[in-house]
Amino acid sequence: MVSFGLLLAAWIVHDDRRQRHASAAAACAAASSAHLARQPRSYWGMIVAHLGIAVFIVGVTMVKGYETERDVRMGVGDTVDRRRLHAALRRHDRRARARTTARRAARST
Repeated sequence: MVSFGLLLAAWIVHDDRRQRHASAAAACAAASSAHLARQPRSYWGMIVAHLGIAVFIVGVTMVKGYETERDVRMGVGDTVDRRRLHAALRRHDRRARARTTARRAARST
């Protein structure tokens, strides 16, 4: 899935570059930079929005592709090791408040 997400982002960036080069090629080669400067702001807004979507796709792909998550039931005194993280549950207690009861835990890492 990571490679597909990165491929999708690369495709968007490539298509934006192709669109800009095709737009510049429509004008004569000597005035291509002047032609790009004359593009309306909505054109540049479209380019920036597509690049933003590509950055979003890369971010989501990298986070979701490489995250690890583990649900663990722990009692007082239990420890969990995950790579360089060592977590221990020291204590937990109930706290009564107005209209609610909460559980509070103390842990050490």
